[in-house]
Amino acid sequence: MLATAAIALLLVPMAWVTRERMAMMRAEQAILQAREVALRSVVREGQRLPRRSQTEEQLRRENADLKQQVEQLQRQVEQLKSPPRRTDTVRQ
Repeated sequence: MLATAAIALLLVPMAWVTRERMAMMRAEQAILQAREVALRSVVREGQRLPRRSQTEEQLRRENADLKQQVEQLQRQVEQLKSPPRRTDTVRQ
């Protein structure tokens, strides 16, 4: 019985080291998985950027076209507001 107790005491450090090693491996695995998720996210975001920039460019063009249309309409309104010119006057 004394021999069994001595062997058990000698095995305690080995069990502790094994348990700590397993915990460290789980932590490393979690870190690797988190890195993989982050990299996938970066890749997905990189794939979306061209679409976003294309959409932004399209919106800029549409905005410029709308501004031009507004300016043209403002000129037309000003022309309509101004008094009509008399073209039927006779010169003597």
